[in-house]
Amino acid sequence: MRLLVLVLLLAVAAPAGSVVAAQPVARVTSSEGIVLLLRDGSRAPVAAAEPLFLDDEVRTGHDGRLVVEGDGGLTLVIGPASEVKLRRWLAPPQGGRVEAVLTMLTGVMRLFTAGRGERSIDVETRAAVASVRSTEWLVEATAASTGVFSVEGVVEVVASGATVQLTAGLGTDAVLGGPPAAPAAWAAQRLARVEAAVPRP
Repeated sequence: MRLLVLVLLLAVAAPAGSVVAAQPVARVTSSEGIVLLLRDGSRAPVAAAEPLFLDDEVRTGHDGRLVVEGDGGLTLVIGPASEVKLRRWLAPPQGGRVEAVLTMLTGVMRLFTAGRGERSIDVETRAAVASVRSTEWLVEATAASTGVFSVEGVVEVVASGATVQLTAGLGTDAVLGGPPAAPAAWAAQRLARVEAAVPRP
């Protein structure tokens, strides 16, 4: 069962020689608090303007937050106590379809895109998979559930073989092992809490 996962780039530090042949797909543009990058079995604090590669994982502390800007105009704001891994990130240099797959084990994340190009963005969590064609959306995940909210555009959420589509202003929750709930507006207090954790830069 695919899980709704917002794949935040889990920043990871690695030996210099381990990424010689690889090209970065994103870069950390700002961070605060404790933010660790996991790469090739090692970990280190995220550095300013840190380049990120496929399979990098970022983990934030309870006071941590970072902004990641990637190829193809996709930006991630990863909030406190989050774990995100970059599984796939493909953005043709001459333009075209942007594809990304992120795994989010826990935490909160905002994703938004620039431009109008075609995109396929999947965030996989323990409880669901969110497939996005939208321009801005929020994801919060725990070990037992995943919540997804569309700020603008359309988000498709799949869990336990069931699918719901979210349009702007609607969200859903999926409990591990169960289908996503019917789309509904989030309570104002919840939406304010999530947006405060991952403010737009």
